Amino acid sequence: MYIDDLTKVLNAEPKPELLTVGTGYLGLMKVSNELEEALMARRMEFSAQRTKQASRTLNDLLKSGLRAVAAPHLTC
Repeated sequence: MYIDDLTKVLNAEPKPELLTVGTGYLGLMKVSNELEEALMARRMEFSAQRTKQASRTLNDLLKSGLRAVAAPHLTC
């Protein structure tokens, strides 16, 4: 996943506190170094997990009251 894939998330107001990235069913999608650096610069926490687990994580975060967003990868 690259920074261009998440332009709207990175520029959202209010800023999400956490981004959960779904790496696909098999976990093959990777988060680019550029995206990691952009998230750190914005002080946005993130986790990368297989998509099924990322959806569970997102639901738990939303229930806890955090401003969270998910970017699931669905094709592998």
